[in-house]
Amino acid sequence: MTLTCVATWRNQSSFMLEDDQHPLMLIRASDCLAAIRAQQQVQCQAIHQELNQLGPNISQLKPQLQQQWDQETNAHLGDAVIKPYSRRNVQWVCDQCPDGHPHIWVATVSNRTQGKNCPYCAGTAVCAHNSLATLAPGIALDWDYAKNSLTPHNYTAHSRVRASWPCHICHHSWEACITNRFQLNTHCPECSRTARQGRPNSKKPTVAEAGLHYMLHWDHERNAQMVCFLVK
Repeated sequence: MTLTCVATWRNQSSFMLEDDQHPLMLIRASDCLAAIRAQQQVQCQAIHQELNQLGPNISQLKPQLQQQWDQETNAHLGDAVIKPYSRRNVQWVCDQCPDGHPHIWVATVSNRTQGKNCPYCAGTAVCAHNSLATLAPGIALDWDYAKNSLTPHNYTAHSRVRASWPCHICHHSWEACITNRFQLNTHCPECSRTARQGRPNSKKPTVAEAGLHYMLHWDHERNAQMVCFLVK
């Protein structure tokens, strides 16, 4: 209802108003002011809602950051002007996943401006395309599901988490970083030790066995307590 004043004060507490349905009706001043304030409040709420739908002003950010800005999730910021080095935590979306999965993460605007990019594409956050199960299915077969709380799908192939691995040959269980197994292709240390021991000439000779010339000057009396002399 739109109220329009059409007369001067009738007395100290009322004046004549008209609207669309009641031309020239007498209304108390307090009621009129309350109606005007309510109408102004409704208009302010409508303007605020419209600004929220438009979202924050991100025109000062880099084009890449504007493209990865999560408009829907960050709409609660209203009409705030987002500065490039703001410490505000906001949500970002990256669409560069090779498998088409959405990469969604939270980071400060300042960190993004300084070059911190999508953690999934960088391999620091796990996604279906960079998990150990995807990139190294052979190593994932050695996963100890009994001792490890999570699965190979929950870690990237470059994770520094130490995990337990059971050997299917000697049944020895050992711990190693996931990234070491992936990048260095490390295997069961017990099997590796056994292989080295069975290799010809794998054991280092003693000084005496090496036939070194300075053994002619060896003091056997003073060195009697030394049992084995290995070549360093």
